[in-house]
Amino acid sequence: MALNSQNITIQEIAQLAKVSVATVSRTLSNPDKVSELTRQQVLAAIESTGYSVNENARNLRKRQTDTIVVMTPNIGNPYFSLIVEGVEEVLASNHINVLIADTQKASMSTTHARNYFSRNRVDGILILDGQVSRDIIENAKGHPPILFAGERHAELTLPYIGINDELGIELAVKHLHSLGHTRIGHIAGPSMHTPGQRRQESFLHTLKQLNLPTHQAWIHEGLFELATGQQAAYAWANLPIEQRPSAICSAGDEIAFGFIATLYQLGFRVPRDVSVVGYDDLTLTACYIPALTTIHQPCRTLGRVAAQQLLNLIKQQVFTPLPLLDPTLVIRQSTAPYDQ
Repeated sequence: MALNSQNITIQEIAQLAKVSVATVSRTLSNPDKVSELTRQQVLAAIESTGYSVNENARNLRKRQTDTIVVMTPNIGNPYFSLIVEGVEEVLASNHINVLIADTQKASMSTTHARNYFSRNRVDGILILDGQVSRDIIENAKGHPPILFAGERHAELTLPYIGINDELGIELAVKHLHSLGHTRIGHIAGPSMHTPGQRRQESFLHTLKQLNLPTHQAWIHEGLFELATGQQAAYAWANLPIEQRPSAICSAGDEIAFGFIATLYQLGFRVPRDVSVVGYDDLTLTACYIPALTTIHQPCRTLGRVAAQQLLNLIKQQVFTPLPLLDPTLVIRQSTAPYDQ
């Protein structure tokens, strides 16, 4: 039976393998549901049709898709993009494809999200969103290996790779204190997210260590976005001059950008009127005006380490817990000594 590999149909595969069309479809979509003999018959028929379909047959034999999915809450956020770059660097060298799933998109329904938790679709799942539904994961029977990176779900004991947020905020606060600032405020991330919670707790703990005062009016909680910084700037400007923090520790660079830009519109200048430390060290921080003092997160390194750990889980079913990655302080022009 002569077959053109460019125009092969599932009916012709079924005829060649001497099985039904339904059996071929089941073998391709759910190989565990057919016998080993039947699977080999279908694979042999597929392989005989040409290279383009031969890749499917090869993956079925290995029971692998050579694909992992990265579930991220916002791929447009530079923080997550940098992590994904590190992931792709490792996986590309291992000939593994990366599928990106933005968990914050309106199209990401529960049903859609559940579809990723299938061994027939991907070999592994890397989750950068600590708010992914616990039910989706727990109800996914026989799911591929799962690894959390950067964020984790507080109620799930799954493998995790992260960055030491507590150390990052401690470095920021101590830097401001070393410049003579004693009234230090915090623009916090959302407390329902692990990084936002850890950074705010570390901020308060470090103030206590240094015997520095804190006031509720000096802490503004929001999302990791420009609007949170804008709102915090208005709140800061509305305080009496003697009650304003002389320095601000921000939980994210985008927050800091919104804060500084809004203060500029209100007639204030950084660091003349208030020193500001960001968190992330996004690409824009070095060319922002003023260049932003910030906490550098090793995002690409996190992505590379997470990708390698996920590969170990896929290939060897082994996860070796690693210490949290350490952030570092990058001093630029948005902080200055306190001028009484």
